[in-house]
This record gives sequence, structure tokens and C-alpha cells, in this order.
Amino acid sequence: MGTTQQGTSAPLTARQLEQIRAELHRERMHHEGTLRFDVITAALDRIDAGTYGVCLDCDTAIPYERLSVMPETDRCVGCSPVH
Repeated sequence: MGTTQQGTSAPLTARQLEQIRAELHRERMHHEGTLRFDVITAALDRIDAGTYGVCLDCDTAIPYERLSVMPETDRCVGCSPVH
């Protein structure tokens, strides 16, 4: 069973499929860019508040080495959901 256009039974052409893929890619890139912007903005807000470099969960200092690799991080390695 092939992919069809919404509301019709005609199969999508290769060009239409490519257009859909391109649009999904643009949407994904926009979403990822928005998420990255939000993370960087939050880091800048922490700088303004004087809390940059302090773990949000355990209030310990985030090591310089971690911040140099991930300057936007808001958690130490132990509290990070992804190690």
C-alpha cells in the first residue's frame, strides 16, 4: 500500500514526497534551533542572576571542564539526566 495524498486515493509522486521530506527537515531544524536558543537564553539569564555555573539540582559548582565543553549546561554530571 503506497502513500497517498490526504483525502484522495492517488499515490504521492516522488516530487511531492521530496517536498514533504524537505518541509519536515525545515520544521525539525527550526525546532532544534528554537530549543538551542532557549537553552542559551537560560544560561545568559543565570549569568545575569549570578547563578551561572551552579547546579540547579544540588547547588554545587559545575566544574570548569564541564562548562568549557557545555557552557549552556545547568547541571553537574551527577545530576544530569544524560551522562
